[in-house]
Amino acid sequence: MAKRENSIKRTMNGLLGYTREEEPEDLHEDMENNAADKPEEPEYTEAPASRMMPAEKKEEAVIPPGMKITGNITAKCDMKVLGHIVGDVVCEGNIDLSGNIEGNVSAGNLLIRRGMLTGDVEVRENAVLEREAGVKGNLSAQNVRSAAQSEGEIQAAGIVELQTEAVVQGDITAGGISVMEGARIQGMVVIGE
Repeated sequence: MAKRENSIKRTMNGLLGYTREEEPEDLHEDMENNAADKPEEPEYTEAPASRMMPAEKKEEAVIPPGMKITGNITAKCDMKVLGHIVGDVVCEGNIDLSGNIEGNVSAGNLLIRRGMLTGDVEVRENAVLEREAGVKGNLSAQNVRSAAQSEGEIQAAGIVELQTEAVVQGDITAGGISVMEGARIQGMVVIGE
């Protein structure tokens, strides 16, 4: 126990910046008094390695702001695009776009926060276009929620939800549609096919 206390004292003094010659006398007394007041600490056992491992992190490719990539991209992981891509993008995961893409896009899910996507878009699940986003091209997805401006056809096997700020210049074909007051559609709407 004495070795352990000395080790703790040396560590504490080192953290406080004291060398052995500069150690204040009352520091040792304080530590001894505090140690006497407290019950002895239990011995700790190591947790199994499986409980110590961090949760599996999903890989994500990031195109940072200011970067421009010219050429087609194929990704097996999720993508976060803050820069500019000129070329087709095929992503097995999800795409989070706040930059620009000029080319056709295929993804699991698509979130366009802001920026422009110029090209045809094929999404296996959900496409979400926020207010500061824009799409020029045909969009196909299971479900679409849009508050953005888009030019081109929208096809959804499920629901198309147009929020107040949405402007669609093109035909919509969907299993169902929800149009909030203020949204505009310039094209034909076919529901339930």
